[in-house]
Amino acid sequence: MYCPRCGTKVNENIEYCHHCGANIKEELSRYNFNPIQESTVEKGKQPTHEEQYQYSLEYSYGNKEEFIKAYVGKNYEKIKKQKFSWPSFFLGSIYFFYRKLYTLGLIWIIISWITGILNIAFLLILQIVLARCFSDIYLSTVEKRVKTIKMQNKTTSQEEILTQCTKKGGTNFILTFILIFIICIALGIISFLIYTEINKTTEYIELTKETTFEIGNITYTMPKGYELYYESEGYKAFGKFQNTYCDITIRENIYSSLYDSEEEYLQSYLYTDENDIVSPITTITLNNEVWTQVTIQTQNDDINNIYVLKKPKAIYEIKTRDDTSLACQEDYQQILNSITYQEER
Repeated sequence: MYCPRCGTKVNENIEYCHHCGANIKEELSRYNFNPIQESTVEKGKQPTHEEQYQYSLEYSYGNKEEFIKAYVGKNYEKIKKQKFSWPSFFLGSIYFFYRKLYTLGLIWIIISWITGILNIAFLLILQIVLARCFSDIYLSTVEKRVKTIKMQNKTTSQEEILTQCTKKGGTNFILTFILIFIICIALGIISFLIYTEINKTTEYIELTKETTFEIGNITYTMPKGYELYYESEGYKAFGKFQNTYCDITIRENIYSSLYDSEEEYLQSYLYTDENDIVSPITTITLNNEVWTQVTIQTQNDDINNIYVLKKPKAIYEIKTRDDTSLACQEDYQQILNSITYQEER
């Protein structure tokens, strides 16, 4: 026969293993198996120490499923039978940390971050695959951990090993709560930074002389006395607040493919009150480009003019707001006359 602890070949009636010093009788009493016998081994081939030990470890203390169940906890049967893990699909790394799969959780955070940037659809596919395989991955990991616990507690009783499995296994609610808290804070910071960048406000830059700006493929010149009071990606707002109130915004909408024409864009864009007066849609030529125009008179008698130019890569929109003053009208006409479009910039 072979020593149940180290696999060394020993005589049948020997009391102690001459290699590791184990008490053979005591070792055999701890195992619910028939140790590897010489008759079961291929003739002329002796099992290695590792083969003997793994055999002993596999069958020690009876059914290994009992220890796996103790490690997993009360949801063992549910996890064992499930074909698709909805918690891992919706929660991802959070659920891995909850189930004490810390390494996999960290790996999944990195993969999710990289894949989410490159292709969100591919990330969804990965989530589905992982949710489908979660049960097998988790139970396989648990089985390895149970073997490690057995190895670390070779001289303890079955009840003590079950206790160790229960203690080291189960779930980690506290770490999960901390992780959710950190993720919420991180998302909040990221959202704030993105919002700040997208909606970056310029601190009222006063134009002390005529100044030319560009947005997309158009350029335009703003008269002296206006202020650039708001700016974001593809959007600028100018105002003149001396004696009268003049306001003009220039915008580039890159989703031109969503609209077949300027008229369709205006019809989908215009949000008017039932008391507003909306003019028929007309056209105006500015530096050899035909812009589509509509005028809206609000119930407060403000006049808003909207000009739209559709190009393959973008829709350009100019909107003027004024209190019908002659000074504003003259400024707007000067700005409109300065607008030029160039296909390649």
